[in-house]
Amino acid sequence: MRRAKTIMVWEVLADGPGSGPAGDGTHVRRFRSEREAHTFAAQSTCYGRPTEARLAEVPRRIAERWGMA
Repeated sequence: MRRAKTIMVWEVLADGPGSGPAGDGTHVRRFRSEREAHTFAAQSTCYGRPTEARLAEVPRRIAERWGMA
C-alpha cells in the first residue's frame, strides 16, 4: 500500500477569546515556520501557564484543509 504524503506543521495550543472549539477557552494555532511558532508560543499561555510549539506530521489532505499545503 502506498503511503500518503505528509506535511510537517508546528502547532501551539493557547488560550484565546471565547470558549474555543473544545469549550475550554483554548485554540490551536498552526504554523509552517518553526520560528513563527516559537515566537507565538513565547508570547502565549495555555490554561494560564507557559505554552510550547510542537511539531506534528499530518496527511497532506488535512494540511490542505487548514490552508497549509
